[in-house]
Amino acid sequence: MRIFLHDAEILRLTKQHDVNHDEIYSLGGVAGDLANIQRRALIDRDRGTIVEYWRTFYRDFLSGAVDIDADGLFQWEFDLQDYN
Repeated sequence: MRIFLHDAEILRLTKQHDVNHDEIYSLGGVAGDLANIQRRALIDRDRGTIVEYWRTFYRDFLSGAVDIDADGLFQWEFDLQDYN
């Protein structure tokens, strides 16, 4: 079982850029290396990279690569609005 905890700065940037679940749902998940996109998001700090982070995480979550989101932001009824 893989439990995932989001970096606090990722959560802060998500709120700062007002990223919402509709963007992730409508764009869907993307395959990628979650650790790599997390590093990029923390360096670039731009909205596009934060959205890409969530899309990558969402894909991993739906595929079963991540079993539990320790922050509770991603459940099967995914909604980032609960965080924002």
